[in-house]
Amino acid sequence: MRFEVFFFWGFCMLPYNWKEYLRPDNIREAINRNSSIISILAAVVAIIAIAFVVREIIPKKPSFNMNVYFYDLATHKLVVRSAEETPPLIGATGKPTLVKAFLYACDSCKNKYVAYLMKYTKQARAAVTAMQSGKTPAAGPNINPMQEEFILAQGMLVRSPDPGSKWVSANSAQGRQLMEPKPCPSGNVRACLPD
Repeated sequence: MRFEVFFFWGFCMLPYNWKEYLRPDNIREAINRNSSIISILAAVVAIIAIAFVVREIIPKKPSFNMNVYFYDLATHKLVVRSAEETPPLIGATGKPTLVKAFLYACDSCKNKYVAYLMKYTKQARAAVTAMQSGKTPAAGPNINPMQEEFILAQGMLVRSPDPGSKWVSANSAQGRQLMEPKPCPSGNVRACLPD
């Protein structure tokens, strides 16, 4: 109660001789009389300053809300989903049939075509999901980051959108050939993303 009265009268209503209270010796006396309050205020200011510094130092997870095309192997339809999702995903049939689709076009994306499809093996998908959530190494307790990169590279599978085509490693010669967009007569091959 005494502190509240001091706060109200000391800060909200200045006394007639308010210049007397601002003299250095009077301020020093006020601080000495209220040393516990001053200590508490100093601690609060220090905690706020430390919290601000820590908040600025800790890296923030970059977030980008980019959408990409996915292709449902069961329904043969394109679906738009977040680029952060890791294929294969659960498709319309309730099974993991939704894979990432890479679409290209010559000049305008009005006449786009599916160049290839991409998904991860179970082990690589677990590694990607763990890395996105900030937990690494993802493939197991004894896996170092170099091995994890190797698992990701070996675990990325690609295939042609043609029915019956087989999944191949993206690192293989056949996989690299699949991921190379077909040349256009105009020479302007363009990657297409959803609007």
